[in-house]
Amino acid sequence: MIRAMTRILGWVLALMLMLPPAVSGQGSPTFKQEELDQMLAPIALYPDSLLTQILMASTYPLEVVQQRAGRNRTRISRGMH
Repeated sequence: MIRAMTRILGWVLALMLMLPPAVSGQGSPTFKQEELDQMLAPIALYPDSLLTQILMASTYPLEVVQQRAGRNRTRISRGMH
């Protein structure tokens, strides 16, 4: 199963590398500095350590899910719920 998924992901990556890169600015919204400040200001209220954990988790979501599944398996094997 894992070998098949790895092979599929390899092909997808190879195909993506063959495609021409997207032209920047085409179809992507641009925001004024005031709009960015308004959107991002609430983030400044959180502690840096929490933001670090959130950003790392958003970068590696699959690893977070795998870690949680492993933790659950460990708890079940130890009889903890």
